[in-house]
Amino acid sequence: MQFWTALLPIFVVHCLENTTLQKTDSLPKVPTSIITVPKLEISDENFTNKFPIKNSAVIDHSVNILRRIISIIFVMDLGGKLGEMMDAFIEFALNFTNHCEIIRRNEKGLVKGKVVSSARSEIIAAISATSASTADLNFLSRFFSSTRFMSISSSGISSKTSTIAAKSEMVPGHLSTGNEFAIKSKNKGGGELSLYRQSLDLNEDSTTFDKTTISSTNQSYNKDYIGTCFGKIRSTTGFDSNFRTLMDRYSQTAQVDQIDQLIRQKMVDLCTEKEISETESFLDDQRGSIQIAQLVSLNLTNDEKDRLNVYENINDVTSMRNFFLAKFHALTGEQYKRIQKTYNDILMKFVYGSLKQNIGKFLSKLNSQERNILKAYGITSQPEKINEFIDQKFTKMNLSSDDEDEIRKYVRGLFMSINYI
Repeated sequence: MQFWTALLPIFVVHCLENTTLQKTDSLPKVPTSIITVPKLEISDENFTNKFPIKNSAVIDHSVNILRRIISIIFVMDLGGKLGEMMDAFIEFALNFTNHCEIIRRNEKGLVKGKVVSSARSEIIAAISATSASTADLNFLSRFFSSTRFMSISSSGISSKTSTIAAKSEMVPGHLSTGNEFAIKSKNKGGGELSLYRQSLDLNEDSTTFDKTTISSTNQSYNKDYIGTCFGKIRSTTGFDSNFRTLMDRYSQTAQVDQIDQLIRQKMVDLCTEKEISETESFLDDQRGSIQIAQLVSLNLTNDEKDRLNVYENINDVTSMRNFFLAKFHALTGEQYKRIQKTYNDILMKFVYGSLKQNIGKFLSKLNSQERNILKAYGITSQPEKINEFIDQKFTKMNLSSDDEDEIRKYVRGLFMSINYI
């Protein structure tokens, strides 16, 4: 409950004011592949009394907010930083969606205008009796306010087995404001969480992705090495504000050449030799598409460059996204499809990358003071001090020499490569 309470005061009103209700039949059709999600049941008999929401339209809108928050948590793991808060919130969210389903069976919705007002007042009233930890509140405020990877849409509650899937759709010549791919997670306890990540639209004949063929036609890749390398890179978004800002911008504007450059820079600092080799091979396989994107940027006129500079200076990401998507639409159909596939391939690797448990455990043992010490060593370019600090922490942990070597490189690379802005 503490996690939920900390989250709502910051984000509920913003989400309600900026999220529109969407019909289920407007969602993209998605294929499925299996992933395990723990079964959670309603355990509090007074749960419904804590959330006195009586209308299905208010429920639908409220669930959208839950899904938006959960989607950010799933993608931005922070190397286990959220830990128990994340688990507690997911349990809360699934209990809440069970409660929503009961009400949804019996009532029909309000008009849209009333939904926003009612959802805001009823949800905030429901959590007003509890108090948030100041530390949790401050952390979540900084974290979520700087992360804009996710957008949200809605679908129904289901009790089927857990699934996860992704597909993107684009109509050539059309600039969509809702470019996303869907990640569905259906829980036996009754909650279906729909996560949406910004993506280039694809046409109906576009590539369908699943967990076994998620990014590449080259089956010789070692997906475990690639996944752990991308997981390490993704985890730095919780520490490196400059990387987070750039990755956010380039993912929204579909600048695959810039995304490729960011990934290559980070993997050298963070990943093992085997991980680098596999990830580099994967990225090299995308080189043709990357070069097409680079040529688009190189062939901009001076007026176009000036316009982009203005967008960048005022942080107008929407205009930048529309600008680049229009440029990509002007390419031949084959060139466009290559860029679109590479974009989705790389970002799917980024989303599904997982940080190794040993690294996550080490990071979870660092308190804020220790993190600041490591940051200071990074700013002053003292890698030997970082190594000494890490080795001192190892004395209290039972790790193999291989684990120690991997953690040492990751942590040293993490704090030595942080760009402070």
